Amino acid sequence: MVIQMDNAIADFLMYLRARGDSKHTIRAYGSDLFQLVNFCSDNFDLNNISLINRNIIRKFIGSLYEKSNSFSTMSRKISVIKSFFEYCKISGFITEDPALKLIYPKTPKPLPKHFTFDEMRQLLHLADTKTNLGIRDQAMLELLYATGMRIGELEKVEVKHYDPERTLVKIIGKGRKERLNPVGSYAIRAINKYLKIRPKFSPKDENLFLSKSGKCLKADCIRQILHKYIVQVAKVPGYSVHSIRHSFATHLLDNGCNLRALQIMMGHENVSTTQLYVHLSLSSLRKVYDKAFAFAFKRDHQIMLDFAEDCYA
Repeated sequence: MVIQMDNAIADFLMYLRARGDSKHTIRAYGSDLFQLVNFCSDNFDLNNISLINRNIIRKFIGSLYEKSNSFSTMSRKISVIKSFFEYCKISGFITEDPALKLIYPKTPKPLPKHFTFDEMRQLLHLADTKTNLGIRDQAMLELLYATGMRIGELEKVEVKHYDPERTLVKIIGKGRKERLNPVGSYAIRAINKYLKIRPKFSPKDENLFLSKSGKCLKADCIRQILHKYIVQVAKVPGYSVHSIRHSFATHLLDNGCNLRALQIMMGHENVSTTQLYVHLSLSSLRKVYDKAFAFAFKRDHQIMLDFAEDCYA
């Protein structure tokens, strides 16, 4: 039995209508499927649904990529094609489903937000160090930025894990894996200042950072406490305490840090995870380059104008 694509699509749209799908959905499905019909007609001169194979569909998907369709649009069109051919298989129009193994495009993950050096400097000086809580908060901010540790890892840091003599801190990461990270002089100064007033919290736990009641300061509480400082610096939505970790990694790479060394300090299992920050660093570099190049263009443009004026004076 020869079934034309047009007829199969019409049957499929009637099924959607009977299922109760909205007019908008049915119209969108029809538009996407007739786009496939036109592609098959223009490139392969066929309309017989039984002749549509996986290779033809893949070429159609490839043509969509070439037209720079967004990932969400691509995903929607693939979903429509899969639903259509599944219906055709169930209805007996085809014996094999050519769209069965179609893979959805992987949506690129947005690069994590990080603070600039100036923003980070501003963030680290927001806590009111005239109060015990402010001294504690500044120590937390400084340690997060100095080591790039996660909030959950900061929660687990105990007093004995901090070694001011060797300027190191032991971090207990995912899977209870331990690593030693160096601590910079600013963070050491802030932590040492906090340790002097820590007894005033009446410690009940060995954790470095304590709540007002002297108990371990949990990750959610740390996040809540530090968020009030984050929002004072962040110019747009999307920044969080985790952005300090991203800033740590990006700033190190910007200053020539070895990728393998950064992987160890970040506690990443695979270097591919760490490579994300290479893109962040390159993104920052690109902005600097574009800004510098724009200046160079203006300068050279002015030189050319001056030269022209001299020639025709």
